[in-house]
Formats: sequence, C-alpha cells, structure tokens
Amino acid sequence: LNIANYAIDGLAVLTSEYDLDANGAAVKTEIILTTAVQTSGTIYKVVVTNVTDLVGNVINADNDEYQFGGLAADTTKPQLTTAVALTNTTIELTFNENVDEATAENIANYAIDGLNVLSAERQTDKTKVVLTTVAQTSGTIYKVVVTNVTDTSANVINSSNDEFQFGGLAPDTTK
Repeated sequence: LNIANYAIDGLAVLTSEYDLDANGAAVKTEIILTTAVQTSGTIYKVVVTNVTDLVGNVINADNDEYQFGGLAADTTKPQLTTAVALTNTTIELTFNENVDEATAENIANYAIDGLNVLSAERQTDKTKVVLTTVAQTSGTIYKVVVTNVTDTSANVINSSNDEFQFGGLAPDTTK
C-alpha cells in the first residue's frame, strides 16, 4: 500500500489502506486513499502505477486511470444517537457517523452518574463504541454524556446531541 503508486493531479495522496468488510477483514480489491483537501466539484484523475495482483501481475496500463469528483471537507459534528445496556456491565453507544478510534477509546470522554467507565472500545462498525462499566443497578435510569469524541475528520461531538439515557440491567445469573 505504497502511496507512491497513486498520483492525483492537484492533490497530495496522504495515506492508502485496504477497505474493511463488516468483520474488519481487509478487502484486498478495494483501496481507500486519503488526500489533501479536495475542491468540491473539481474533477480529479487518479493514476495507478506498479500495483500488482496477488500473483505478481502488474496493473494493465489500459485500466490504470479513474476520474472522480472532489468532495467538500466534512464539517458535520458527530452526534450520539442511542445508548443501550447490552449486559450489566456494558453499554453500546451509537453515533450518526464513524468516530475516531483514539478519541472514542479514551474513557475520560465519557461520564455516567453512578457508574465508573472502565474501558471504551470502538467496534468494527466505526459508528459504535462499547463501554465497560462497574455493575449497573437494575431498573436505574442512567445518562451517559460524551465529550471530546471526534469523527474521522476531527469534528468534535455536537454538544446538542452528546447525551443519552439507558436503563440499567440486572446481572445475568443464568448458567
């Protein structure tokens, strides 16, 4: 995934990575390029060179270019859309867009009155974060407040949509 293999007139290619399937496995036929800021409505051409398939065949020069339209920079702040207790010690938060892994996994960015947050793990579906807490009290309504979590474009969570209530669950006593 050498960025030198991808050239776009008028844009710097910053990173290249495989796309991921729903299980988080690399899709080796799909590459995601991150570029410098694009100009909305501008037509860009990407040229691919020296990329090989799994057996070593180099990309065919007849199929090594593609045009795409530039997109405006993302300035939309993420929003917390749901919070659901999965177990007596885990809560799944869902955001309206993909969130940044580092900010999503920082436990200092979550507050729940009456519960200590022990860990935060962004899921393969990058819109979801599972919090692990101390044991909840069954029937108690808790409110989670999220601060400083950003989307993948560094937009900080919308303060109008940064909290959600959920009901505490009893411990699972089935064996």
